[in-house]
Amino acid sequence: NSADGCSQELTKTARTLPKPIAAFTFDNKCTYDAFAFNASSSTVANGDILTDYNWTYGDGKTGTSAISSNLYSTDGTYNVKLIVTSDNNCKDTVEADATVLPVPKATFSFSDECLNTPISFNAGNSSVNAPGTITSYIWDFAGTTAVSSTATRDFTFPEANPYLVKLTVATSDNCVHDTTIVATVHPRS
Repeated sequence: NSADGCSQELTKTARTLPKPIAAFTFDNKCTYDAFAFNASSSTVANGDILTDYNWTYGDGKTGTSAISSNLYSTDGTYNVKLIVTSDNNCKDTVEADATVLPVPKATFSFSDECLNTPISFNAGNSSVNAPGTITSYIWDFAGTTAVSSTATRDFTFPEANPYLVKLTVATSDNCVHDTTIVATVHPRS
């Protein structure tokens, strides 16, 4: 009430703006494989729309689309953060840890041999960072393939020649690496 007995009333309608819900999916990948981060499951109610997607991948890189990708060059765990923004500038944040699985390092040794003598190939120095485990050794002896769970393999080539020998090592997480070396089979004197 005012001093002269008049009164005034003011009514305002307040609108509560809907807060978006940030969400995303991804699959853990091997080092050097592209991670696909998908935020299409993020939502906002009442006909509002999501206008911005801001990603931080935990390795110093960023992204700005609903479906985004990142390539990690080192294995480990990375905290991935997504901030979604609606057309009313309301925001929500979600975080998840992405595990970049270690890629093995394929390497092997052998000694050149004479014709009709088996060559012993040894991949015992192949390695992978923890927690990875090498589970298979796939040998390609100039077109003849042999798969083994052990690091050593003997093979006899049919002629005296140089041959390409390829070793692919794979982990229990299906991360792979390969290397190719020339093995020479010498004629018998």
